[in-house]
Amino acid sequence: MYNYVSDFLSKRTFQVRVGDSLSDTHQQQNGTPQGAVLSPTIFNILINKVVHILSDQDHISVGQYADDTSLLLKAKSAPHAGSKKRTETISKLLTHSTNILIKNMEDNGFKVNVEKTQCIFFDVNEEPEIEINGKKIRATDSARYLGMEIDKNLNFKKHIIKLKNRGLKAINVLRYMSGKNWGINAKQKTMILKNYILPKMTYGEEVFDTSSKSNLLILDRVQHIVLRNICRARKSTKVEILHYLTGIDPLHIRRMKKKVNLFSRINHNLKNPAIEAYSKVREPSNHYGYKMKNLIDTTLEIVEKIGFSKEMIMKKKIPYPLWTLHCMQIDTQLALKISKKNDEAKFMKTTTLAHLTNHYSNYEQIFTDASKEENTSGIGVYEEKNNLSIKLRLNDYISITTGELYAILRVLTNIEKRNLNRRDVDRVCVCTDSLASCLALKGDLKWVARPDLVLRIRILYHKLFNEGWVVWILWIPSHVDIAGNEMADKYANEGRNKTKIIDIKLGYKETKSFINKKVNSEIYQPSYEENDHEKIKEFRKIFPKINSKIPLDEKYILLNRCRAGVTTFDRTGTDLYCRKCKTNLTIKHCIKDCRLFDRSRLEIKHYFSAINMKFTLVNILSPGHKGWAEKGILYHLQSINEIFEI
Repeated sequence: MYNYVSDFLSKRTFQVRVGDSLSDTHQQQNGTPQGAVLSPTIFNILINKVVHILSDQDHISVGQYADDTSLLLKAKSAPHAGSKKRTETISKLLTHSTNILIKNMEDNGFKVNVEKTQCIFFDVNEEPEIEINGKKIRATDSARYLGMEIDKNLNFKKHIIKLKNRGLKAINVLRYMSGKNWGINAKQKTMILKNYILPKMTYGEEVFDTSSKSNLLILDRVQHIVLRNICRARKSTKVEILHYLTGIDPLHIRRMKKKVNLFSRINHNLKNPAIEAYSKVREPSNHYGYKMKNLIDTTLEIVEKIGFSKEMIMKKKIPYPLWTLHCMQIDTQLALKISKKNDEAKFMKTTTLAHLTNHYSNYEQIFTDASKEENTSGIGVYEEKNNLSIKLRLNDYISITTGELYAILRVLTNIEKRNLNRRDVDRVCVCTDSLASCLALKGDLKWVARPDLVLRIRILYHKLFNEGWVVWILWIPSHVDIAGNEMADKYANEGRNKTKIIDIKLGYKETKSFINKKVNSEIYQPSYEENDHEKIKEFRKIFPKINSKIPLDEKYILLNRCRAGVTTFDRTGTDLYCRKCKTNLTIKHCIKDCRLFDRSRLEIKHYFSAINMKFTLVNILSPGHKGWAEKGILYHLQSINEIFEI
């Protein structure tokens, strides 16, 4: 390895190209080749060694990411007016530590750009002066670090305004791709918002969530522009209804989820240096006369409110030398022969049974399955030869793939426990209907959802292989009336009803799903139910739950405007009159009572009469009407639109 790295770095040359002309060849004195896979690793080894020189400086902490290095000093008594001695002390400490670090960097071949070096002080009236190699570094009001504009007042307004401008530029993409009567549909606009616009305007949102409401409202307004464009709502539509219609979280809910996800990621890795921050109890900082909560405080409040804890999180394991393990024998041939979308159940059953007979007739066949309903999970295992079964309930909120992997693990564990001297079969075929589990066992641990379970299975499989066992993992289609698979499915459903729960920690994707559901149910839904605005109360009668799947296609625009309670003829500031009925012109009047539309309303009345449902505005605007009933409602709204614009 030493010789390889030495040859990799030695005698490297470079040239400069200008147009078609090349400069003379020069030898590279230091640095690593740009674009090479090994370069970042070698760079990190050297730069990490450099900053360790400050490890004995108790008053200074170092923040480091690649070649961005920051020195942080926290003084118990910050220098205010008249505290000249404290100002000088802080200046000496920072100057001394900075010069030590820079000298060590230069001794190791690094060059520091003094012009780019910035200094910022928080909560001070008199700013100390810092010198680097004799040059004075002026303190700035804001500094850019890792893509964030950090200002001395810690209100992040400058950063938020930058994000707002980025978001407004990104919105132009929607304007280029759609108009009033042409362009991409609502689903495609939502994808652009989620994958292109929001990432640009929410960078660092976990951190700046502590900013003032007026600052955060700057970004909210940008998002509202896009939401109104997606659902084609009128300008006076309540912004909360825009979120409920599109199913896009408000930014403050999104920030809550991001903060708890950060908590989950940090606690997933026990070696993460930030993990200690979440275990310390701290008081809110007294900043410019008022108490300001920080990222840690607000995150722990949400964690407690949704019933989450670090004990629920799967911990990252020490890397294992996978090349020392025997490769697992995974059979997914049936996935190439069968299409679950297109093939009939009878064909799939025949093909599967033929494959089992031709390849695994002399194997002991064991069937596994996992079941999940709402938040409960269970697994079932059925050994066909011995007519044995396993029924277990697993932790709530785990995924189906995790359950399937755990079922396979239990099968291999049971095989290991068998008495080798008495066994009459040493060939086992484990049949699972989870293709994702099979692919996870074949794949790289770096990319699978549950590397902890996959690694345990691989290690156990390797042990069984060395003891003479032949084990195949076979994928089979589900619900095609294969007896063993149906029995395993039955036992998995019975396992969900058990009281004893097998404790399986949540993987990263599972914690993300848990956090999303819990923030919605414990925070977002209650705020929806407590909102007493008249428009939202009416909307809530139609959609009692947040994140209801509301179609936003072109044909539903008129319907959704009526649901939102804002149309051209019935909105704030208008007071129109129906001359036919001699009454105020409202959404309720037009849809339910106006004599101008008795003919288009007749078919809807027949439908409600046939299903014994009251003919009310809420029932008409509620989802669930299909076929000719839905067509009748849309035709009725179109008739209204032709006379009174919706």
